[in-house]
Amino acid sequence: IVDERWPIKYAPYMSPEAKDLVALLLERRPIRRIGCLKGRAADIKNHDWFAGFDWAALSSRSMAPPRRPKADDSAKRKRDLAEVQKAEAQEPSATPEEVAEWDKIFSNF
Repeated sequence: IVDERWPIKYAPYMSPEAKDLVALLLERRPIRRIGCLKGRAADIKNHDWFAGFDWAALSSRSMAPPRRPKADDSAKRKRDLAEVQKAEAQEPSATPEEVAEWDKIFSNF
């Protein structure tokens, strides 16, 4: 949560409503933060940034997604994940002295 002494820099394309919502979500004091007030989640849902948003359609899962993934998106993610896992699979090397010390320390553990 943001310290009052640090000004928040918003992207120039953000609408005034979006800036207001972000500022209210980043309120340092919980008693003044949107979502923690008396109205709870309703305060967020009723914020001007969500004007015209169909919460009922979202809840009933009848809303069309804003973006549909392409078929090759999944394949690319799987390739990237496999590369990361391959890079992480390297075991750290330990000297015999370190292993002996660990065995001694954790013998009764």
